[in-house]
This record gives sequence, C-alpha cells and structure tokens, in this order.
Amino acid sequence: MKNIFAISSLVIVTVVIVLLQSCSAPSEAIHGYKGLLAMDVGGVSAGDILANYDTTGAIGIITIHRINRSSLDSSGGSLTTYDGTVVYGDALFVDGTRTPADISDLTINAGEFAHIGLGSYAYPTNDLDAYYNSTYNKIRLILRPDTTSSAVFDSVQFESPAAITNLTRGQSIARHDSITLTWNGSTYGEYARIGFLVRYPTYDTSGVGYWAGGFVPNSGGKTFKLSSAEIHLGLADASVCKYQVHVVNLPNSKKVFLISATESIYSVYIVN
Repeated sequence: MKNIFAISSLVIVTVVIVLLQSCSAPSEAIHGYKGLLAMDVGGVSAGDILANYDTTGAIGIITIHRINRSSLDSSGGSLTTYDGTVVYGDALFVDGTRTPADISDLTINAGEFAHIGLGSYAYPTNDLDAYYNSTYNKIRLILRPDTTSSAVFDSVQFESPAAITNLTRGQSIARHDSITLTWNGSTYGEYARIGFLVRYPTYDTSGVGYWAGGFVPNSGGKTFKLSSAEIHLGLADASVCKYQVHVVNLPNSKKVFLISATESIYSVYIVN
C-alpha cells in the first residue's frame, strides 16, 4: 500500500478539470484485471483502497459514492452558497479470463444500474437510494441468467457518512500554519482521501499549486503544513472521502468488492 501524502502543482488546465470532475462522473470501462483495480473511486484507485484485501478471484467492483457539499461558488461575479448531497454508483466486471464482461443485472435498493459499455455500468442519476448507519442495503447481482451465478444480499450496512468536524464554510486558513483536518469515525485497516483543492485562486506571486492532500489511513484526523511555494491563495474546497469495503462472495468461488465512498466538502479560504 502506498501511503502518499504529497503536494503537487497542476500545470495543465485539463488536469484541473479532471480533479474537479473526478467525484461526479462514472468510471470508464478499462480492459483487463489490472484495469479493474485501476478503477477510479473518488480520485483514488480501487487497488489502493483494496490494499489490505485479497483480490484473488475478483471479477467485479461496485462503488457507491455519496458527496455532501457545503460550498461557496462563483456566479456572475458574486459568491453563492450551496448545500446539497448527491449519491451515484458505478461498476466494472470481468470474466474468468479477466476480460471485460457484461452481466445480467445489478440492482441496489430497487435502483437498477444501466449498461454504459462492455462490462461497465452506472446508476443513471445522482440520487441513488443508499442507506447508512443502522439501515440495511439490499444488493441483487445476476452475472448470468442461471442460479449458480446469482446473489442477493439484504444485510449490507454502511457506516456513517464522512463529515468534516473542525471546519465551517467560509473559514480562513493560514497557509503558513499547520493545517488539521478531522472527521467522524475512524476504521482500522480502511483509508481516506483528504485535501484542499483551490478552485478560485488569487494567483499570488509565490503560490504555484492547486491541490494539497493525499491518501491516508482512516484515523479520523491528519495534520500537515503548506508553504507559499506549494499552493495558491484563494477559495478552496476542503474534502474528506472515507472508504469502506464489503466483500461479496459468490457461489462460484469468485468475489465482487463493494466500495462505499462518502465525501464531505467545505469551502474555505487559503490566506497568508
């Protein structure tokens, strides 16, 4: 498992756009088993998220991504507030030869996933019905139209959604100070993606980066320090995305991984 916690500069505009969109679009189907583990889940590869799991026999990955935003956005030269939650899902499947393969059906809590490409599926809207805390989720997976390749699980529970606990919308954070992000719930062996994405930079003469953050153990908190050479001043999204993994064991000795990604986003100001 690579524990990456680095700050990088984004010099290509398209890369910035990918970062902004990485939490809002289904993953594309990628060929082969390595592609299965390379599936993007909220900006992190499935392979990194599953680093502590035995992926032998894996023929599919299903993701459910819940994003709660408390943000400030630029509209017509003025800032507007936004509060809202979206939940979307996507999935990739391969066959026994690790080649992308279609399935017969994937339904989560009566929400049927749509076929978007060979071995690739997505829930068609951003309002997938997913339950958290003590409520159970029901998952129906039919790989082939026969009983030996079908599975129904009605007792899958997801933990409380991620929530940043030490920031408020519009808060100012000094770039030269140590920055701490804390969030609810810590789970041993699981991971979180945390960081700051500057969406409306002031382009000060020293700041050069747009993103600071990394992929860390889900310990409930992380402290790190920025410098003027590493990130622009400006309006930024502070985010924490927690990952929770369920293993779906199939009757044919294969397995599918279900990954719950819950993300909390607050808009803050990076200042001197």
